Amino acid sequence: MSDQKIAEFRERAVDMVAPLDPDELLARGRTLRRNRRIAPVAALAACLAMVLGISTIVTNTDRGDVPPADPPEKPAVLTSAYGRVGIPAGSYALDSIPDDGRVDAAVKLVGEGWIGWDSGAILRTSAGYISWGLQEFNHTAINRCRPDSAVLTRLEAVDQVLGVQGKITIPAQATAKLGLIGTYLQLKIPSDVTCTSGATPNQGNLMALWDEDKGYRVTVDVWVFEHHDRVLILTRSTRGTPTAEMLQNFDESLDSLKLEPRT
Repeated sequence: MSDQKIAEFRERAVDMVAPLDPDELLARGRTLRRNRRIAPVAALAACLAMVLGISTIVTNTDRGDVPPADPPEKPAVLTSAYGRVGIPAGSYALDSIPDDGRVDAAVKLVGEGWIGWDSGAILRTSAGYISWGLQEFNHTAINRCRPDSAVLTRLEAVDQVLGVQGKITIPAQATAKLGLIGTYLQLKIPSDVTCTSGATPNQGNLMALWDEDKGYRVTVDVWVFEHHDRVLILTRSTRGTPTAEMLQNFDESLDSLKLEPRT
């Protein structure tokens, strides 16, 4: 190609291609840089959404595969330990009136050597003897010479307790225990009783005396409460000279006694 034709081609090329606007070039550069920054963030967000979606699916699937947790184990009923010697320390339920079909209270026995009965527990050694019991008043032998003990109110119950043969060592007074307001008193009662009516004395007396209790005087703390539609009696009886450890374990156990809600 001759120099003249090359020169003509160059002139036509310059005339056909319009020069770019510098401002437009700057705008294109800014757009390109912004897209480069946004792209990784968008990709990360997409990945997270995918992971969360999979996690939700797996979690929902696992919930159907995992069996429900077992309900907490219920404490043993102390009634079932009647007459057993050496009941282990631990939490127990008290069903002192089995016919009503409900647990009446809960207790945590502290220490070793407990003997269970249907309404409480006993600690016994050659040195001393301690027992406690919780019952509905109308199911309790209050006076060995008068086995009937039907009452409607707490005041009637206190009158019956005051009629027990023995000596009142702490007079009746208002008290709070088991979350209830009631009456407290203490008596010292003999284990050998002669009924003036000639009747044979009943075995029980304030849940504190038993057939083998001969020739003793027993100190009995008594609490009487009204609880909804019933009158409750709680007793703590002591004879002999229990050791300090026995007394401590006994009182800690009695302090843990709690009534179950009753509707």
